[in-house]
Amino acid sequence: MGVIMMLMTICGLIVAGVLLAVAYLTQKDWLRTFVLGGVATWLRVTRSSYLSVLSSASNERWLLASQRNIAAFILIATCILQWLTSEQ
Repeated sequence: MGVIMMLMTICGLIVAGVLLAVAYLTQKDWLRTFVLGGVATWLRVTRSSYLSVLSSASNERWLLASQRNIAAFILIATCILQWLTSEQ
């Protein structure tokens, strides 16, 4: 099942790249928006399904203080990068 989802993701990204090129060459904003929305949705669905499967299969454990600090730093850095790259 994982191989099938990987192939679907790779082939879908290739097709999306071709469609994005067509959208930019023909100046079709609706096609660009549709393709980017589809890619974002697909990546979010696959990421959440991987996360739910992995978290259900793992054992619960407590983080050490140093691991909590690293996790907090990564979360803050991700939020700052998201804020910097968002359109304002």
